[in-house]
Amino acid sequence: MIALNVQPLRELDDRTAALLRRTLRRFSEDVEGDLAAIREGLAAGRRAGVVAVANDAPIGLALWQLEGERGAFAAVDILGLAEDAPGETARDLFDAVWERLAADRTLEAVGVRVRGDYPGLEEALARRGAVTFERRFMMLDLLAADLPDSTPPPGYQVAQWADEHQTEVERTAVIAQDGSVDEVVVPDAGGDDLVRSLRRLRAGTYPDMGPWLPAASLVLLDAAGRAVGYIAALDMGLMAFVVDIAVHPDCRRRGFARLLLTRSLRIMRDAGYPSVGLGVTTRNPALQLYERLGFATLQRGETAVWWRDGRQLPWREGD
Repeated sequence: MIALNVQPLRELDDRTAALLRRTLRRFSEDVEGDLAAIREGLAAGRRAGVVAVANDAPIGLALWQLEGERGAFAAVDILGLAEDAPGETARDLFDAVWERLAADRTLEAVGVRVRGDYPGLEEALARRGAVTFERRFMMLDLLAADLPDSTPPPGYQVAQWADEHQTEVERTAVIAQDGSVDEVVVPDAGGDDLVRSLRRLRAGTYPDMGPWLPAASLVLLDAAGRAVGYIAALDMGLMAFVVDIAVHPDCRRRGFARLLLTRSLRIMRDAGYPSVGLGVTTRNPALQLYERLGFATLQRGETAVWWRDGRQLPWREGD
């Protein structure tokens, strides 16, 4: 049996960089650019990681970064093994990652992006109480899409999202996401974190996201002027992006999500956007709406999620 020594990864030496480069080639379109970004992230403290060493050679590594408004979600997004790594390396490597992350009481959740088949990893994740979800990135060709413009029923109207709607939108957002799959899988998708995220999205200050697209960000108002649904859209340069859509539970199953989405998509098309993208968890009922409107899946991947408060446990298959 090979003695495995797992050490903190603070910088990339030549051999560790070579292992990381081989790992990135499996899913990256810009290996050298991503490698440079990881070096910079490690140096700046935005990233952290561990490396598994056996016989004085790196045979495995894991890297993560903090996500969310308060940095309370650790996303383990890179896991790599040498070709000759023993079968238990992924399990031992994840156990070492877990010990470090679970001991940090400031962390509320850990997500592990699973790319590839690593012996023992699935069992190690389940043993710790993590639940695996599939996420998809979907895109719609706006120029070819059939987007009928529907009319809201009497007593309701669609308006552009304005400051006067913000408080009601935030209230609806929190209620709509309570107990949802996205509250488990997506950082900042519930409670006060969701409120802060919506504010930063509107202000254009959310990390790694484009500016707010005001014309296509809409609210659904009831007869009392309350925002009972909304859609939030961003400008990502060559394409638009739907970052969030929700309807108050009391107003669901009435076609309001479809109304908001198709209205927003028509506005995007009229503004000259050729396409629009979005991300969705496959266990979210909204997936069916996106597929009916013609959104196609471009990428899919699995993420195992653990929350300190256990909110992921009701979503285990078979429960």
